[in-house]
Amino acid sequence: MTPEARRQIEATIAFLQAQLDADCDCPEASPTVVGELWEKYVATLPAEQWVKAVASNMKRPIAALATERVVTLKPLHWEAYRDAPETKARYSVTSRNLQLRRLKTMLNWAVDAGWITKNPLQRARVEKGKPKRQTEISFTDEKSMLDRMDSTMRAMMIVAADSGMRNNEIRLLEWTDIDWTTRKITIPPARTKNRNGRIGRITTRAADALMAIPPIPSCPWVFANPRTKRPWSKNNLWTRWTGTVEEADVKPAAGDESVRFHDLRRTHARRLSRLGAPIAAIQKTLDHSSLATTALYVEANAQDVDDAHALLEAAIRKGPHRARVMTPEDPVKMTAAQSS
Repeated sequence: MTPEARRQIEATIAFLQAQLDADCDCPEASPTVVGELWEKYVATLPAEQWVKAVASNMKRPIAALATERVVTLKPLHWEAYRDAPETKARYSVTSRNLQLRRLKTMLNWAVDAGWITKNPLQRARVEKGKPKRQTEISFTDEKSMLDRMDSTMRAMMIVAADSGMRNNEIRLLEWTDIDWTTRKITIPPARTKNRNGRIGRITTRAADALMAIPPIPSCPWVFANPRTKRPWSKNNLWTRWTGTVEEADVKPAAGDESVRFHDLRRTHARRLSRLGAPIAAIQKTLDHSSLATTALYVEANAQDVDDAHALLEAAIRKGPHRARVMTPEDPVKMTAAQSS
C-alpha cells in the first residue's frame, strides 16, 4: 500500500468517526462541560435561600472546572483545584469537603438524568480535617462569664447551655415561641439547620433568665436591639461573646484556637451524658440526624475516664466481698518489693 493510499484511508476513517460521534446519542459522546451541567443542575433546585448559599460557595470550584468535559472529568482535576495554594488559603478542609460533596451530588443527578453513565468523581476522597473541637464550658467558667453579662446576654448563654439549641435558633427566638407553662420552645422549620420544625426545652433557670430581659415595645424578638427592634446580628453576638470570654479568662481546650458560643452545645451534651441521659435522647435534644454526630459531642475526656473508674472502685467496695481500701503504705511496700 502506497503512503498516499494509507493517508486517504486514515482520513476516511477519521471523517466517519467524527460523523458517528456527532450522530451518537450515547452519554459518553456528550460534549457537555462542567459549567453547563452546573447551570442545568441549579435550575432544578427550589427557589430557597440555601440555594443561594450553595451557589456562592461553589463559584470557585465550578470556575476552575467549567471548561472540562463532564465525561473526561477525573479525581485528578478536583485534586488540582483542591491543592492549589489559593484554594487552601481561602477555604477550610470542611468547606473543601462540602464543595466536593456538592459536585458529587450534581454528577449523581446527571447520571439519573441520563447525561452520563457514571459519576467520574465517585472515587474522589474527602480530606481528613483537624480533630473535632473539645472545648466545653465548666460550671466555674460559666459562673465567671454570667457575672460579667447583662441580662440579655446572660439569658442567651443560659438558654444555650441548658437547651442545646443552635445559635440562630436562639438569636431569632420570638416571645410567642415560648410556652411558659411547659417550658417548651417551638422552633419553626425555617430556623432549624435540618429544616424540620422541632420543640426545644428550657430549664427553670433559663425561663427565669428570659423573664428578666427588659421587654422592647412592639418587638416580637427576645434578643433584639432596642434601637432598631431587630434581632442581634451574628457579629454583635460574636463581639459580646468574645469580650466576655477574654474578661473571664476562659481558655479553650488544647488544639482549639478559641472559645466559641457553639461550644455551649457540646457543654450541654456532655452534661446530659454525665447525668446518665441516653445518647438517643441527647441526639433528639441537639437535633442531629445521626447518632455518629452526637457521639462526637459527648466524646469522653480524661476526667470522664477517671470518674468512671472511681465509680467502679466504689462499686467494688460494696457488698459481702468488699475490697480493702488502699493505705498510704501500700505504694511504699510495692516499691520495696520490686527493688529487692
